[in-house]
Amino acid sequence: MSARMIDNHLLTDDFRNVMRLHFHSRVEFIGTLMEGILAVSADGKLVGANRGALEQLGMSGAALRMHSLTTLFGTTVGALVDRFRSPLATPMPVQLNGGRQFHIHARFNWPVWTSLADALGSVTEPSAGTVTSPAMAADAPMPTAPAPAAAPASAMGNGLAQLRTGDAQVASVVDKIRRVIDRDIPMLILGETGTGKELLARAIHMDSARAKQPFVAVNCASIPETLIEAELFGYEDGAFTGARRKGAVGKIVQANGGTLFLDEIGDMPVGLQAHLLRVLQERQVTPLGSAKSVAVDVSIICATHRNLREMIEAKQFREDLFYRLNGLAVRLPPLRERSDLMALVR
Repeated sequence: MSARMIDNHLLTDDFRNVMRLHFHSRVEFIGTLMEGILAVSADGKLVGANRGALEQLGMSGAALRMHSLTTLFGTTVGALVDRFRSPLATPMPVQLNGGRQFHIHARFNWPVWTSLADALGSVTEPSAGTVTSPAMAADAPMPTAPAPAAAPASAMGNGLAQLRTGDAQVASVVDKIRRVIDRDIPMLILGETGTGKELLARAIHMDSARAKQPFVAVNCASIPETLIEAELFGYEDGAFTGARRKGAVGKIVQANGGTLFLDEIGDMPVGLQAHLLRVLQERQVTPLGSAKSVAVDVSIICATHRNLREMIEAKQFREDLFYRLNGLAVRLPPLRERSDLMALVR
């Protein structure tokens, strides 16, 4: 799953100045690790694709390069700009020539308030004959993330470096995290109670570019089910009986610009999971009792001691939320398996 997340992130980075089509046969999987992503140039050529796109379309990179936006999905760049110029636009159903149906959502960074002609003129197209997406190159290996810059010296004492106390399992976890830190990849920390999941989350925050912004921790298991929604999303004055005058700012908004750590995410009520998924997809929070949304920019780190895959099978945890949170999953060993207990005691 981490390789798929990195693949998606690299493709989005490489093609930030062209249109990107996010699609899946099931609309609820758009925006998750399972979605396909296609990069489309201003004239409708398909110039990039992730692994998920090739798998869903059942095509090789060479076969996909033979198509354009029109021949594949039966639509045009102009039509997609018109439909998705609004941030509230819903995914559009499309059908391939063979009858297979997908839902697509277009994202683009050029100013949609200008004319389409101006927008098309502002896009830099790849040179002819150049393979611009690793996934579209025949037999191309999965891209790997570049090595992150070394942590600032001032942060070395409080960040991930402090966790290197001689245990090989923990060192492996730290190495994996360093490869994806600051790449907007959500992390899921697994492990028994007492293994130091929050300590690891704080260390990740300290070594990230968000270190000077808030780190907000929420233990989903310790907040009563009737209060956790108000605690996370905030509320307006009079939103419910007993609400504070003037309302309260939720934990997600408090973490804006920084890191939100959701401990024991497996204990979050199923109904609230849908609300959280919407926030992660839209990057907006609507406090209880309010009609206005607040834009948020947070890095998400979650932790749990539960087996989320078993909970998905039991319908106790949403599968789409799991794929949204499971960008990089790491497991901390229990204390009884660690070889650095003396160092921890000291």
